[in-house]
Amino acid sequence: MNQSWIKTLLHFAKSHRYQFISATLFSIISVCSGIIPFIAGVKIISGLLQKTLTAQTLTVWLLIKGIAYLLKTICYAISTVLSHQAAYNIIQDLRIAISQRLLKSALGVVNQFSSGTLKNAIMDRTESIEIPLAHFIPEFSANVLLVLIIPSYLLTIDYRLALAVLVSVPLAAIPLFLLMRNFGKKYDDYMAANRKVNNVMVSYVEGIEVIKTFNQSGKALSQFKKAVLSFKDYTLDWLNTAWKSQNLIFAILPTTLIGSLPVGLTLYLNKTISLNQLLLTLLLAIGLGEPLNKLSVFANDFKAMKQSITNTQYFLNLPILPFEEHEVAQPQDASIEIKAVDFGYLPETKVLRQINLIIPNHQFYAIVGPSGSGKSTLIQLISRFWDVTTGSIRLGGVDLKQLTQDQLNQMISYVTQDSFLFKGTIEDNIRMGNPGASDEEVIEAAKASNCLSFIQKMPQGIKTELAFGNNRLSGGQQQRLSIARAFLKQAPILILDEPTASMDPENELKIQMALANLAQNKTVLMVSHRLATIQHADKIIVLDNGCIAESGSHEELLKQSGTYEKLWKAYTQSENWHVSSRERTAY
Repeated sequence: MNQSWIKTLLHFAKSHRYQFISATLFSIISVCSGIIPFIAGVKIISGLLQKTLTAQTLTVWLLIKGIAYLLKTICYAISTVLSHQAAYNIIQDLRIAISQRLLKSALGVVNQFSSGTLKNAIMDRTESIEIPLAHFIPEFSANVLLVLIIPSYLLTIDYRLALAVLVSVPLAAIPLFLLMRNFGKKYDDYMAANRKVNNVMVSYVEGIEVIKTFNQSGKALSQFKKAVLSFKDYTLDWLNTAWKSQNLIFAILPTTLIGSLPVGLTLYLNKTISLNQLLLTLLLAIGLGEPLNKLSVFANDFKAMKQSITNTQYFLNLPILPFEEHEVAQPQDASIEIKAVDFGYLPETKVLRQINLIIPNHQFYAIVGPSGSGKSTLIQLISRFWDVTTGSIRLGGVDLKQLTQDQLNQMISYVTQDSFLFKGTIEDNIRMGNPGASDEEVIEAAKASNCLSFIQKMPQGIKTELAFGNNRLSGGQQQRLSIARAFLKQAPILILDEPTASMDPENELKIQMALANLAQNKTVLMVSHRLATIQHADKIIVLDNGCIAESGSHEELLKQSGTYEKLWKAYTQSENWHVSSRERTAY
């Protein structure tokens, strides 16, 4: 969707165009109705001055004036309701479009953004479009029409009146130019400051436990206050810079009498126009002040809307992974073939180099290696979080790029050390693995993953509601629920990324038992620093500096006295180390 911001806006407004058209029509009726009281006023004043006004005529004109005012109010209310409904519908569509784009983008790309940045993009930026959008489209067209109608009508009386009534426009254009000159940069800086505050706020809230544990509350709060105050200072500085120009515009634009009064009086005294025409000119000039002021506000709203949609476009244009729409081929089994794979997050650097690996169907392979060797990157490529730079990865003989999204999702279950549970019941969280599963299958998955014992102790059992943060459950319990979710999915390939990291011995044992149940009749690929958990793997792949350095069984690798043997020694030393140890060895 690489297009101008106006085309993007029109694209999302297209499905709501009838609401906007209706809102615009009601707005035009409202604005035009607002002219009638001025005409009625001229008739009444003229009748009074010429002493021709009767009680009946006065009543009629007052009635017309009242009906016109009522019509103006009702039509304006209807227009506002319709335009706001359309604006909120567009915001909803924008938010859904951004969310869908994030789902279609490489997970590695999405993970580059902080939660504060994503919240700012999906919620704040789109929300800032609502007010200008709801008022701009219907009211702008209606007020432009009025600004054109009044001078055009005065042109039929005398061209000098038409020019005189607009004399404030070029005068107000000077401060308007000054206001708009740096608006784009100022708004971008404002949004950057807003993102910074969001990120600091989210980091502060998410890290509150660590902050308190290490007695850093004062420092962290100070940083949070600094970010908030910086945002406040920038906003106030921008407002202090803009308010002078803005107030000048609001002061100059409505002063339509500055030209129409002297010109009108001169023409009347020269008997060029009649008294009725003079009065009508002056009242219409007064009535022109409000729509001119609104147009100046719309100029500011126009810029704000442009910046908001332009910033939103960045997320709408995130690169997506191209999946096949229809099934091209069906994987024959759960084998994995990695052939001549290179990969780098940046073009100039490579994280993995010439990886060649075949994992047979229903085999248990482990990947180990020093930190930064590319272990997690490799399994993320198999799950297609990213696309390989060169080479290919095949599942069951079919290239990843030839699979549909559904095929890939059905092939792989992915369990990481960072289990995440959604707001909802325990049952809802398990059922995410297979929304169509029966209640009995959900219970069986909970039992197989060693969850049933603690679930039955919960207040409402499996129907217990979990809030964000999942404070009811320990880390080990959350991990077992994520395994239950994977168990219910029953994908033929199971990828485990440090599933027992940071677990106490009791929870680790329960998780190991759950994983043993989960891994039955599956192809398993596991990354782990706890080498005891993978020593019985069919084959262990040792990565070092982005390349496969060694491969073989636990016993075979120990005999080679290479990287794996060093890792094993370091692991066993760390397992035997305790706080009272006087000698400490590190690898």
